[in-house]
Amino acid sequence: YINVDTLESQYAFFKESKDKFEQQQKAIENELAKLQKDIQSQYMTIQKKVQEKNISQEEYEKTGARIQSMEKNYEQKAAKHSEDMYKRTEAFQKEYKSKLDEALKAVNKDGKYDFILNYQEGTPFILHVNPKYDITSEVLTILNNSATPAATTTDSTAK
Repeated sequence: YINVDTLESQYAFFKESKDKFEQQQKAIENELAKLQKDIQSQYMTIQKKVQEKNISQEEYEKTGARIQSMEKNYEQKAAKHSEDMYKRTEAFQKEYKSKLDEALKAVNKDGKYDFILNYQEGTPFILHVNPKYDITSEVLTILNNSATPAATTTDSTAK
């Protein structure tokens, strides 16, 4: 078996890709938070002017249209970012699976394993494992020694 928790914590490609994803997600969240703050600020400004009766009908309509435009822009950006992250995640998973499959083929080149199971802490499918069957370190060695710079596909979908 291979321990997925160990792979995820020690496989350089996985760690680097995860860090990149987290940085990208944080940047997106910051951008969306700024847009939301700008919308809220515009809304508060118009509300204050209405309460003070310090706004013309024309200015009210223009500001309302601007706020609606900002909200639409926010929704479009949020949807686009969500779609982009989905595509990046999908590309990463495909590349990760390909690399893992190659490493497993290399570990089992002599055909000594009929099955290689995926073990993860708390996985209900495998209740007990004997550590003598853990081949995670062999797989990790192959993965990390044949590692290419992280995120060849994750960067190619980023725009």
